[in-house]
Amino acid sequence: MTVRIGARVRAAIYACGAGVWLSGGWWLALHFFGARQGEFGAEVNPLEPWSLKAHGAFAFACIWLLGLLWGTHVKVAWPRSRRRVSGAALTGMMVWLTVSGYLLYYAGGDAARQAISLAHWGIGLGAPVLYGLHRMQRRRVSRPAAGGRRSGSSFLSEKPRA
Repeated sequence: MTVRIGARVRAAIYACGAGVWLSGGWWLALHFFGARQGEFGAEVNPLEPWSLKAHGAFAFACIWLLGLLWGTHVKVAWPRSRRRVSGAALTGMMVWLTVSGYLLYYAGGDAARQAISLAHWGIGLGAPVLYGLHRMQRRRVSRPAAGGRRSGSSFLSEKPRA
């Protein structure tokens, strides 16, 4: 079975990743730099709640996509030991962002929310870097085997088994 991700799923990964990252960045910009002066002092920018709603919608899609990837990519790739460290880090990051997002929605107390928020968006901003490291990491290629095939590159041409 192949480890490669199809073009449609890869496009969904890029769309969800870009959507969740841009909507989170939009919220950060509005929250820290978009406050307006109202009659009684600083007021929340009216677009800030919408940025959180968009972020939540994209996050929900990303969680669904993570489940899809777990069954079709991670379970197949893990035994092959290729990109295992970066894949585990990427999965751990996704789990952290999911749990911390849940806590931000449901946890009480300003001090806890502030600490969780900082850790959530701090890690979230770095997510594209971690994904890029996983995606661009060179695969191991060994010398040609007795049959003339390279053992490390066979997954590129390998067909799914019936």
